[in-house]
Amino acid sequence: MLGDADGDIASLELSSTRHRLRRPADGEDELYHTNAFSSSHMREVQVPWDAVYTNDAPAPLRGRRLHQSSESRDQRFRQLLAEVDVLDANLLGAIMADHGSDDTPSDDTPCVHGSYWFTTACLQFFPRARRIRVAYNTACQASFEDVEF
Repeated sequence: MLGDADGDIASLELSSTRHRLRRPADGEDELYHTNAFSSSHMREVQVPWDAVYTNDAPAPLRGRRLHQSSESRDQRFRQLLAEVDVLDANLLGAIMADHGSDDTPSDDTPCVHGSYWFTTACLQFFPRARRIRVAYNTACQASFEDVEF
């Protein structure tokens, strides 16, 4: 994730063979990540979208689509952000702490703590304010600390 004091933001997607700088869509001013490539250029080298974990994977993942969590969280972030006019730090924290429409945390919700995956850190970037908020916990349990530059 990249950002400057003028509010310009971008995400650098990297693989072992390619890279792509991703910017917000026209008319938007936010970026988020859900552990899958977003740009079509990078998806060309990503594990296929319909790939499934085999029996060699940890038991909770076996038979699940590899990108299921990323896809579900991406859809939920898109939905929640579309409902917001002005995004402040507290609302951003609430979106990150979301446990889905049925309020049940899982591997597939923005706040990830399910049968296998578990969020270990939450970061919020505020380039214009030259500030980052950091918490080393799931978003629903986060106690953010400010880091200013």
